[in-house]
Amino acid sequence: MDFKEPGDYKTEVHFIGQIVAGTQFDTSAGLFCEIHLEYGDQWRELPNRSEQGIQTQTSYPSVDELIVWAHPIDLHFSTNSIFGWPKFIIRVWRLDDVGRIDLLSYGVTALPCSPGYFKLECPTWRPIGTWQDEAMAFFIGGPPRLMNQDALTKEVGLRQTLKTVSSGSVIIEIEVMLRNFDVHWARSQIN
Repeated sequence: MDFKEPGDYKTEVHFIGQIVAGTQFDTSAGLFCEIHLEYGDQWRELPNRSEQGIQTQTSYPSVDELIVWAHPIDLHFSTNSIFGWPKFIIRVWRLDDVGRIDLLSYGVTALPCSPGYFKLECPTWRPIGTWQDEAMAFFIGGPPRLMNQDALTKEVGLRQTLKTVSSGSVIIEIEVMLRNFDVHWARSQIN
C-alpha cells in the first residue's frame, strides 16, 4: 500500500466555465471583455499565466440586447491559505463605428469558494467625470476612466469618493472543484 507523506497533499482549486455574455449595456457598438485575476501571496496559478489575463472576441448586441461571448475559462491554482481567494477584475471595452477602442466599464467579482456550479452576474460601472468630461465623451468618444486602478480592489477610501453610473452586467458560469482541502484543513486542525 502506498502511503503519502503530509507534504504530498497539495491543496488545489479548479475554476472551469465560461464568460457567457454581457447584458444591459446601452450601446449598439461591438463590445469585448477583458478579465485579470487578483489573488493572495499564498496562491499559485498552474501554469503561471495570470499576467496574460483573459480576453473575449468582439461581439455585437443581438435583438434582445445580449452580447454573447461564450469564452472559456480554465484556471488551476494551488494554495496554502484560504486568504486571498481569487477574484476577477473585469473591464468591458467598446469598439465604435470608426474603429476606436474605449474602456466602457469596470467590475469586480470574487470567485465562489465552495464546490459546485455557479452563475455569476457581475454588475459593471464607469466613473462619472465633470460636465466637460461627459460632454467630450458624448461628442468625441472615450468615457472617463479611473486614474488610479487601486480603486478597483485595494483602496476602499478611493471607492467611497467615486461617483459612478451603472453600465451593464457580465454573466459568468463557473464550476468550482476543490482538491485535498479536507486533508489539508483536517491535518492543520490536528496540529
